[in-house]
Amino acid sequence: MNTGGPAFPQPTASTLSWQGMTLRDYFAAKAMNGLLETAIDWFPTGRDADESSLEIFKDLARDSCAIADAMLKAREQ
Repeated sequence: MNTGGPAFPQPTASTLSWQGMTLRDYFAAKAMNGLLETAIDWFPTGRDADESSLEIFKDLARDSCAIADAMLKAREQ
């Protein structure tokens, strides 16, 4: 899976690895924020999530990752 590498690279003690979120995670978070901002009116209730709301959140996460994957694919061109 193409993650796009680190979004905000921070060298570790060993410069052979990096810490932080991937570019894919960053794109997915931005996509999710946009979807939540424009698509639904949602207000926290303070109640535990039920099966119905968990399915909505799973759909939101899946769609956000699909958008992130498309963004990474577009960067390859």
